[in-house]
Amino acid sequence: MTTMTLEIQKNHEPFLCQDQNIPPSEKEKISAMMGGLVHDFNNILGTIMGFAELILVSEPKTDIQKNEINNFAKMILEAVSAGKSTVEEINSLSKKTEPKKEMLNLSDLLSQSIGMAKGAIPQNIKVVSQLSVNNGFLEGCRSQLQNVFFNLILNARDAMPKGGSVFIKTTLTTAITSKSPDILIISIKDTGMGMPKEIQQRIFERGFSTKEGKGHGQGLANVKSTVQCHGGWIEVHSVPGSGTEFQIYFPILN
Repeated sequence: MTTMTLEIQKNHEPFLCQDQNIPPSEKEKISAMMGGLVHDFNNILGTIMGFAELILVSEPKTDIQKNEINNFAKMILEAVSAGKSTVEEINSLSKKTEPKKEMLNLSDLLSQSIGMAKGAIPQNIKVVSQLSVNNGFLEGCRSQLQNVFFNLILNARDAMPKGGSVFIKTTLTTAITSKSPDILIISIKDTGMGMPKEIQQRIFERGFSTKEGKGHGQGLANVKSTVQCHGGWIEVHSVPGSGTEFQIYFPILN
């Protein structure tokens, strides 16, 4: 059992036992929030395992290969850091405190998230990114936003069991008036199976899943909730047989 797991249990168990008279609606809300955090934590553990397995099977002989191994190790450290932040979220939930917020460069954060997510993506899936540099900042929770990007990238992976490509792009739209903020659009598009309209209409519902026993219906619900909490919104565009694109819109500070 890891130190992080022990820390979760140590801080969360008393919270669960504090009040047996919590209203059913509140229990349901707490359960959904905890389920979402567990979902995000499992994504991070999958990334760590992926990079660790790559290191184990690697036999570096050249400087380039050695540098690649070093990059794998760096990605593991970044994933561990993201995992610690998720534990802090669980602790803040149990203590009913607000998650830590900071000024974040969204393109940099997205780039880091892509690097970490690659550890959980098979070789038959290609990730292509086109990110703008220094195109705005947002005050928010680092771990929550990383988990938004994780969830959408891994969701794209799951939509392509036979392989394909994930295209990730950021676009800055200038404010129409001096009183309105600039908007950063983050697009994550796959070449997978796509979705019919009836599924698109329910895709952000908590508890709704298309993964037939493998999913708990928390990931995309968490994504939408986090995006809205950071002042943004999210849209999905999909055609059966032609892939799916998620677009996130964030008002940013220049």
